[in-house]
Formats: sequence, structure tokens, C-alpha cells
Amino acid sequence: MKQRHLFLVAAGSLAFLTLRSAQASPRKWKKLEVPGARCADGSPYFAFLDVRDPTRLSIDLMGGGACWSHATCYGPMKKTFTESFRIPPTLPGGVESADPTESPLAEHSMLYLPYCSGDVFVSARDIRFKTGASVQQYGALNIDRTLDVLRYRERFPLSGVQELVVYGASAGALGAVLSISKFDALVPPSANRVLISDSPGLHFGETFWDRFGEGFREDVAWAMEREGMRFPQDANPVASQLTHFCAKHPDWRIAFLQGESDVAMSALFGRVTPREHKELVYSSHGLLATIRNATENCTAWIHPSPMHTYGLARTSARFKVAGRTAIDFIAENIRREGAKIYAPEGR
Repeated sequence: MKQRHLFLVAAGSLAFLTLRSAQASPRKWKKLEVPGARCADGSPYFAFLDVRDPTRLSIDLMGGGACWSHATCYGPMKKTFTESFRIPPTLPGGVESADPTESPLAEHSMLYLPYCSGDVFVSARDIRFKTGASVQQYGALNIDRTLDVLRYRERFPLSGVQELVVYGASAGALGAVLSISKFDALVPPSANRVLISDSPGLHFGETFWDRFGEGFREDVAWAMEREGMRFPQDANPVASQLTHFCAKHPDWRIAFLQGESDVAMSALFGRVTPREHKELVYSSHGLLATIRNATENCTAWIHPSPMHTYGLARTSARFKVAGRTAIDFIAENIRREGAKIYAPEGR
């Protein structure tokens, strides 16, 4: 039974990755060549820009797993994207939609950052495996170079931006949290700054970090320190550091969406069971308690399901907790409205 469960988890994850790579986009994207940026397999990195209202800018960090070995980067247990995207793999409905009835970001200009480095956007290093294969995990560099292209080559009028919304899902959700300072410097101090972190996990098992190389752990630790947090040194989940993160960035409205037993961030990646993940979410160091004790700029929406990511697709964007759908929670945080916590009854 356990093997069958894990097979279904893996199959579901593969279906998610395939769906992400197969969808056509309704927005009018311009493909941006990004000099010096690379995907994990060494292929060139491309970002995508759709210019609409120049006073409202959204930056979308794609998700899609992580990798730490030849098998997880290239197969047979591939767990992330390592190759270039020629079109943006956005999903219909949800926050990436160009339809105002579907997304509160429909009229925003949008910069789409594909994810093909397997490093949650934190690294800038080459890694060689014992098999002789190597990966170029340049996620942090890809962000930096893309923002330079937006600023200097595309000459996007950043000085006139009145609202900046950074949305990340899955690995992109964690990447957005660990890169918030990079986006902070893009726009004027008076701009409305909003970070939407959709299913970042943050409740990993005690041995989760052991699979990754020392260089990657150093990159994560450095990014966490820059954003006001400390790399986990004990059994407490990463979520326990969010009080410090929220206090470090008081000018940002920061919203978290998370499934209580998120199957991808537990059984597939997190080295905990879905049940253990749920227990961690509701523990004294978990997301619910941490956001309740955090500064008022941080909010959370916690769904009683094993679903992974809520804002991307039409169906999941309409999942509801305490009378509020995922997409409505996102919209009200952009407006800086709504309750601090939406959680299942009794929590």
C-alpha cells in the first residue's frame, strides 16, 4: 500500500510537471534573451514579458521541484526542469490568466521567470556529480540577469510602478521568499509591495537538507540570512523563522497559501508523511502559530487537503477555507484587506 501511495504521488507530480510544460499562454509574451543566464543542462535561459499597465507589475516565479543528484536532475528519478523553455509554461485560469474575471493580475504587466535550475532560485554555481555529469545551478544569477534586462535593455518604466506583486508557486514560492530583497529595490519606496507565496512547504523532515550538497546548503543559508532568517539547526521547521522574515520586510504585504498535508512537500520532497506535515503545520513552530504571532503584514490561508499549489489553475483557485477562495485571498492581499488567518474550523 505504501509503495502504491508513493507511486501515485510521483505520478501526480509528473503530471503536474508535464501540464506546466504543455500549456499555451493567452498573454502576448515577448521572449527575452538573458545574457549569461543558463538552465541546469547548460542551455540558454529565456524569460518572458507581457506589457500591459506599466504602473502595475507582477513577477511570476515558476515552480517545479528541485534536484541534487544525477538521477534527480537528469533521470531516471527526474524531479525538476533542467532545460530551456521556448514559450512560458503558464496555466489557464488562476493568477496567470489574462482574463480579469479569473485573475486579479490580469491587467498587470507580467514578467515570467521560468524555473530550470533545480535550486529554488538561490544558487550560482556549477556542480559535478560522481557520474561525471554536471549541472549549472544558476537560479539566483538568472533572476539577477533577467532584472538587468528588464531595467536596462527593455527599459521598463520601473520608476513609475505603483504596485509590485511577486507570485511564486512551489519551488518558486520558496524562491520568492528567499529573493524578496532583490525585488524590493526595483520600484519606488511608495509602491504597494505584495508577495504571494503559494505552497512553499516550509515543514520539512529533520533529514531533508542532508541530501543536498554543502554548496547548496550554504546558498540557502546565505539567502535566509539576507532575508532575516536563520538556516534550520534543529528539528523546528523553516516556518518557525517567518516571524523574523515578516519583521524584516514591514513594507511588504506577505501572504502564504499552504495545504495542511501537501503531498508534494511531504511524501515527494520533504521526507515527512502527509500526516506529519499536517502536524508540523499546526505545531507551535508551524505556519499557523508563526503567522498568528508575526507582524500584521503577514497572512496565511491553510487548506485542509493534500493539494500542492492553489493559485495556478482555475479549479484549485476556487478551493475555499473559512468562506474565502484561494484567488479571493490573493486579491484581498493585493488590496491589503481581509483577515490575517484563514484556516479550517477549530484551528
